[in-house]
Amino acid sequence: MSKVRQTACGGFSTDPADVSALLANFLPLKIGHWLPVCQHAAVGRGEGQWSVDGKTQTVRWVVGLDIQDEMGRHEVGHIDNSMKIPLNHGAGCRFEGEFTINKVPGNFHVSTHSATAQPQNPDMTHTIHKLAFGEKLQVQKVQGAFNALGGANKLSSNPLASYDYILKIVPTVYEDLSGKQRFSYQYTVANKEYVAYSHTGRIIPAIWFRYDLSPITVKYTERRQPFYRFITTICAIVGGTFTVAGIIDSCIFTASEAWKKIQIGKMS
Repeated sequence: MSKVRQTACGGFSTDPADVSALLANFLPLKIGHWLPVCQHAAVGRGEGQWSVDGKTQTVRWVVGLDIQDEMGRHEVGHIDNSMKIPLNHGAGCRFEGEFTINKVPGNFHVSTHSATAQPQNPDMTHTIHKLAFGEKLQVQKVQGAFNALGGANKLSSNPLASYDYILKIVPTVYEDLSGKQRFSYQYTVANKEYVAYSHTGRIIPAIWFRYDLSPITVKYTERRQPFYRFITTICAIVGGTFTVAGIIDSCIFTASEAWKKIQIGKMS
């Protein structure tokens, strides 16, 4: 934090940068937040950036990513901008990537649906390291749920179980003092774990991420207190100082007069 510098002759620097830093201490930055309705976030045809970093215990060349949505998109075995890193001597893998989706309800899931031959003993236990949407907001005073599933650990669960993560995605806008806006997404999550069966037997397990976008947008806006608040504060401090000084002076004067009277009484 910059401070006004004292000069060699005992005065203070009038460097504009130092003065601005000093004023900033008296005019703190505040972040307000609102919840406006943003219809295009729920029904628009735009795209958002998403990234996932998970870890499964299935054979690494068998597991894949499938994407579906209500606009008719259905991709099986999506491989663009994705990477698989072997773990546990090839018994598992870390699967990470980044892809785009339409702003409509849908799902993406990690499964073996794209494999030519299904594994005999699939194991979908996993740890989710990161699941984030859109641009990352690095603002210290904003503590949001931008990576709500980070650290989710299902390694001790039933290996034959499927997992459903239900995501409610909330568009988020951050506007700084200059008016520049950054867009990201927060989300809430609910989950369930189950072993699925059909009339033909047990269904191959998968990790499902089912998402829907909220029509409500969270907007954070930086605001600095107006300069007149600074002037009002200074006037209040000066006025209070003079008031307290007057009270102290009055008490001292009253006490000295009383003491003089006491001394005069003793002398007479």
